[in-house]
Parts: sequence; structure tokens; C-alpha cells
Amino acid sequence: MLATNRTLNSSISGGLTFDGNFTNGTGNTLTIATVNSSLVTMKGTNTYTGNTTISGTGKVSVSSIGNSGASGNLGAGTTINFANTTTSPGSLLYTGTGEVTSKIINLNGTTGGATIDQSGSGLLKFTGTNTASGNGLKTLTLQGSTAGTGEISGAIVNSTSATSLSKAGTSTWTLSGNNPYTGNTSINAGTLALSGTGSIASSPTIAVAGNATFDVSALNTTLTLQNAQTLSGTGTAASGIINCSTSGLTMGATTALALAYANGVPTFNVTGGAFTLASGNPVTVNVSGPALAAGDYVLISRTTGSVAGTTPTGLTIGGYWHSSRHFSTS
Repeated sequence: MLATNRTLNSSISGGLTFDGNFTNGTGNTLTIATVNSSLVTMKGTNTYTGNTTISGTGKVSVSSIGNSGASGNLGAGTTINFANTTTSPGSLLYTGTGEVTSKIINLNGTTGGATIDQSGSGLLKFTGTNTASGNGLKTLTLQGSTAGTGEISGAIVNSTSATSLSKAGTSTWTLSGNNPYTGNTSINAGTLALSGTGSIASSPTIAVAGNATFDVSALNTTLTLQNAQTLSGTGTAASGIINCSTSGLTMGATTALALAYANGVPTFNVTGGAFTLASGNPVTVNVSGPALAAGDYVLISRTTGSVAGTTPTGLTIGGYWHSSRHFSTS
């Protein structure tokens, strides 16, 4: 029983499992603090009604989250606090079969970010009104290593400083709400999708790594990037994938393109739908690796999709290049 607010501290590298149920008096909270790579697994149907805080460099593993006010592995509170008002991060590992939860994601650290790892099955969907009570620049990382998918329909928000978003792991995470966060969006692996009325219009840079996917195919309307945004391709060994089937992706009149290029590999590959350029898009190409021989080089390729619109007229090239090298889209 949690007679008062309690903290569980774990530094056990082999992991620590709690099978029993935590109960409480009135509104007592639980903080789970980990160090190193410690893994704390919560298995009980915990009924304490205060909020749960996850903090430290390890992970807290659950198979059930539950709704606000409903008992589950993380109790019956309304909010999951990631980080404990410090620079320390907080990481949640989900191993269940999928669920919809109304619990609030609160970015509670100053610069300590949050990681949600969907490594279960089915769809894990967060529908709560998310918050960022810890003041300072921080990053929310969405990841996973299984066929399980994740979705956030509530807004990802700033504190008094910008929140950034990172997609890691092979899984797919979907944003289906209007997200006003003003930090960058980094799609480092797997798929980050927008669906319905999902928006990341306030994110200044959307960066897509090689073999990672930015999927806007499930949006209700065409995604038009803002003039102040930059679409960046960072992969050089493999193309970043733009899936805009049905809805399409349109660059704003002056939306910037920042493209890494090496070894004859197109920076982007469009799969499905139309990727539409504008003549006013400033394009920066950073060439790395061996100097390019004279010839033509494709920056944006396509498989089942198309590259449409008007070829941008402003081109800046850095790295190994020569005036006899020509860049184009396919």
C-alpha cells in the first residue's frame, strides 16, 4: 500500500519485476526511477489513484496502461509523467496486445526527454490532452521493434521551450491530431505517418533518413508544407521514402529542400501519389563521398508515385561537385 507518495529506485541490470498490486490512501503518487539499463516491469493491476512518474536511464515495462481513472500497470491516475523535473529522461516500454488509453503524456523534465517504445502487438493509441510541464528544450521519441503500431491523437505540445519529435526503430507511429510543437521532426527509422487531420505545420524541419518513411497517404487532404518549413533528406546510403498515395504532398511556394547526396543514391523516393514542387523552392544539395564524375544525377526518384510541379530554380551545392554535374528529379 502507498500510504504516502513513494519512489521505487532500481539499479539492477538484470531487471526488477513487481507482480503484486499497489494500492493507496488518497491520491498517492508513484515515481519509478531507474539508472543504467535497469528494467522495471510492472505486472499488477495497480489501484493507486495518484499519477505515475517514470524517470531515469532505464525503462519501465508494462503490458497494460488503462484509461485515466482506471486501474492498470501504471495505476489509476490521469497522467504519466516522463522525467522527474530534471535533465533525466523517462522511458516506457509497452509489451501488450494493443489498447486505447486516455492517460495524459506529460513531458515533465527540463531537458530530460521521453521515449515511448511500442514493442507489443496491435495498436497502442493515446487520446489524452498531452502536456509539457517541465520548462526546457526536450525531445519525445516514438519507437518500436515489432509489428505493433502506435498513435497519438492528442496534441504534442511545447513547454516554455520547444519540443522536438524523433521517430526511431522499425515500427510505425501515427500522428492524427493537430500538433503545435515547434521543434524539429526527425524520422530516423521506421515510419512516421500523418492521418486524418494530423498536422506538424509548426515544426520547422522535417528530416527523413535513408530507409525511413514519411507517410502522408492517410490524410484527408493534400499535405501542403508551410513556406517556413524545410524538408530535409539526410540519407546517403539509401533513399528516404515519401509515401503520399491518394492525398499527395505539396511543397509551399518557398518551402526549402535540404538534400544529402552521395554514391548515386537519390535522396528521396516517392512511392504513390504526387510529390509537387514549386519553382521558388530553394534547394541545397550537400554532396559527400568521392567527387562526382561529369553527368546527370537524380535527387528525387519515384516508383509508383510521381514528381510533379515546376522544377525549382534556386540551387546551392556544397561538397564535391563541378559545374558539369547536373541534378534532376525522375
